[in-house]
Formats: sequence, structure tokens, C-alpha cells
Amino acid sequence: MSTAGNFNGTLVTLCGTSITDSVLTDCSVSTSAGEIKITGAGAAEQLFEAGVPVSEISITVIGGDPGPDVGDTGSTTVTWADGTSTDLGTCICLTSDISGSEDGTIESSITAKPTTAA
Repeated sequence: MSTAGNFNGTLVTLCGTSITDSVLTDCSVSTSAGEIKITGAGAAEQLFEAGVPVSEISITVIGGDPGPDVGDTGSTTVTWADGTSTDLGTCICLTSDISGSEDGTIESSITAKPTTAA
């Protein structure tokens, strides 16, 4: 049976903390670059180049103990259920939010970005 496109079984190591697939409900890795306007005088339209890229990983887990704390650093990788992987190197945990609602599930959301801090 093919696992292509299937999220279940995805494994994350976030800032050095292993997140098991039994609690992982969402994972997003994004990379973007700011735009740098390079339009010269007399140009017919605006021209742009990409700035320095920045990557970010966000995960959501079930429960109120997400694992890494804000400020924690460590290795960050995602091994997707389809066999591919994403390695962000050393990251620092920047946000940790815990939420829940009546008759609902307590969830924790964590965001991290690459760092040179050890």
C-alpha cells in the first residue's frame, strides 16, 4: 500500500526533542524570502530579487506538554510518512501555545526557526 500523500507516520525532531506520531496532528515547514526591489529609473515595470531566505517549522500536538520550551535549541528534522525528509539543521523554539475548549482536545502549537545558537 502506497503512503504517498499520507501524513500518518510522520516523525519530527524539533529543537532536539522527538515528537511521536501518536501526538503529532499537524506539521508545516515553510521557506520564504523577502523581496528586494531592483527597479531602475525609466523601467516599464517593477523588478525584484529574492532576499535571504528564512525557514520556519510549525507543529501541533495533542496535549499540554509540547516538548521543547521557548528558547530550547537543537537538531530539527521532519521524516515525512512518504519517505522524504526535511532537515532544518539547528533551530530555536520561538513560540509555544497551549489551547483547549470545552468538550474539545487540549493542543499545543510550537514554532521554531534556524539559529546558530547552541
